[in-house]
Formats: sequence, structure tokens, C-alpha cells
Amino acid sequence: MSRLFLPTFILYLILPGCSFSQTVKKEENPVIHWHSFGEALELCKTQPRLIFVDVYAPWCGYCKQMDKRTFSNKEIALYMNAHFYCVKFNAEGMDTIRINGQTLVNTAPVNGNAKTHPFAFSLLDGRLGYPSLVFLDATGKRLQYLQSFLKPSDFEPYLRFMGEGAYKTTSFDAYFKQRNEGK
Repeated sequence: MSRLFLPTFILYLILPGCSFSQTVKKEENPVIHWHSFGEALELCKTQPRLIFVDVYAPWCGYCKQMDKRTFSNKEIALYMNAHFYCVKFNAEGMDTIRINGQTLVNTAPVNGNAKTHPFAFSLLDGRLGYPSLVFLDATGKRLQYLQSFLKPSDFEPYLRFMGEGAYKTTSFDAYFKQRNEGK
């Protein structure tokens, strides 16, 4: 009986430590949970949230910097996962988007040159610039958008402004001023 006790006791000590260290490791390096636009709309049916859309182009250097510097930031990722359904949308991609009874499809030209997806064109009112960061309500209605590379410290106030619902009662400038006076 004592021969079984020691190996069992060692496993009891080691195994929880293994799973704990894996759990901690995931927590130390959170990543944004990206969804398709359709998935985000479906999720909103059961648990409404704002939808965040990163509209990017594959050739855009600033878009790549947003991924590398901003979206990989621990605090940004944790906040976005807690308050938004996040969508990464290729403005020149071929995804089929269904919204409000419409189907939007990118019909790339015959010569193979990239063409802007009508969904991206619509989200940005035809003002195509990347990266574009779009906030939508749970039905897909656009609330706000930004067109710029933003480092984490510059992006975080916009996330909180939208995530806290402050956009419903105040302007971003007033929110930002009040926020900075409180520090």
C-alpha cells in the first residue's frame, strides 16, 4: 500500500501544477477572439454586445502594426474579449456578408486586381483608409469608426468610451476630458 501512496502522491502534486501552469500561461498571453461577421451577429441574438470590426487590407503596413502592437496587447485583448464581439474583415476579401436582408459579395474583376468589398465600402461611407476600426451595435448598425493606426494607449480610451456605453450620452471629447481630469 505504501508503494502506491508515494507515486500517487507525487502525481497528485505534479498534475494540478501542470494544468495550472497551462491555465496561467493562457492568461498571461490573452488573444482577441476574432469571429466572422455572421458569427458576431448570431452571438448578439443570445447575448447582445457591441461588435468591433477591424477593417484591414492585406498589403497595409499600419494594419500589420495594429495586429502586432495593439491587438496583441494584454489589456486591450482582455477588454475587447469582455465587451465586444470582434471581427477582422479583409476589405478586399471574398466573404459573403448577410445583413438586414441583404447579401453583400465582392465581385473581383476579371484581371485579378483587388476590389473593395461592398461591406467595407458601406461601413466606411466610401472613405477607404486602413486600418479602419468600426463599432457597431448588436444589430450591425454603425455607431462610430476611426481610421488610423492607434497604439494601445491611444486605442484604450476609445474602447472604454464604447464599451462603457458613454457614447450614448456624451461626446468622445467630453468623455476623454472628464477621464483625464479624474486621473
